[in-house]
Amino acid sequence: MPQRPAIEIALDLKEMPSLVKTVRKRPLPPDVTPVIRVAAGSAELTQEFAQKYSRSDNHIREACIFFLQQAVLHSGADNFRTLGVNPGAAHDQIHAHRRWLLMWLHPDRNQNRWESALFDRVQAAAKALAGGAPPVVRPTRRLTKRQPKGRKQLQSAKRPRSRQPKTAKIKPLVLLIVVVGAILVSVATIANVFGAGLEYMRETGHATIGWLP
Repeated sequence: MPQRPAIEIALDLKEMPSLVKTVRKRPLPPDVTPVIRVAAGSAELTQEFAQKYSRSDNHIREACIFFLQQAVLHSGADNFRTLGVNPGAAHDQIHAHRRWLLMWLHPDRNQNRWESALFDRVQAAAKALAGGAPPVVRPTRRLTKRQPKGRKQLQSAKRPRSRQPKTAKIKPLVLLIVVVGAILVSVATIANVFGAGLEYMRETGHATIGWLP
């Protein structure tokens, strides 16, 4: 069964980005060169694809760039895939892909920081293949849930609550009892003095106050 052209896969990928994982698992189609050239600014190929697939020039270029970003230059790609070829590709094809990719990604021409950052990756992959180095597979980054450092610092900074001893709670109650007792004693003392005075006045006949019996 013949494999679909890279440009058609790129158009499908732009319409359905959820296909990215599937495309990454499969080998690259053999005709990635035109897609790279469109990304590098080939107006001729862009217009050809636009007429063939009834799309605008801008749509064709965006689809090609998205395909290269997601299916070729992703973080898990080896050196061959980074250059848009499969293992065993001819040296001429590798050299041509390197030239077109660097033309597209060169910081002097590409103002997109994310894309221009891929310039060094393509250079390193081409250098490794030229020197006969084995393909380098870059592990994909997996997001792991980590506790923020600030939260750990806050937890470590928390001090245990100081518990008041039971005696601290008893002291107010004891103080209240003492005060009430002192008041009662004072009242009793005043009553005794007042009663003794009344008794003395009765005995001595000095009860001059009208309300005294």
